[in-house]
Amino acid sequence: MSVHFLLQEIHKVNVLGASVAILVDNDGQPQVPIHPIIDAIGLGYNAEYERLKRDRRFGAARIEVHTKQGEVLTEVCVPLTKLHAFLFTVDPTYVSAEAAARLELFQLECVDVLNDYWNKGMAINERLERGNTEGSKYRDVRK
Repeated sequence: MSVHFLLQEIHKVNVLGASVAILVDNDGQPQVPIHPIIDAIGLGYNAEYERLKRDRRFGAARIEVHTKQGEVLTEVCVPLTKLHAFLFTVDPTYVSAEAAARLELFQLECVDVLNDYWNKGMAINERLERGNTEGSKYRDVRK
């Protein structure tokens, strides 16, 4: 799938150690380029791209981005709404040692969020830093 939109950066977020621009497509939907994330955690880009193509749940698309400077960039993006699900499926044993700890903590937070949603009726994000994929309650565990 190829979608055309101007590079419109809403803001940048920290995703497992990578600073990633959140882009907006023509429909106003936020999209996240996966290449910087995959590089930051030490995975092979081609293998992850193939995995994303096979698994339609993540809605990944190869997108042509037309910048204001007239450049055309091709990015593989996932909708922001599905980014966390994609990261939850990454096996921490395949990422760099540095990223594995962050990824495992992120995945533990996902488990807590799903548990709270299904068993308590809601999940509350208690992050201290907005836009950070690493939850504050797990931050102290890494120190």
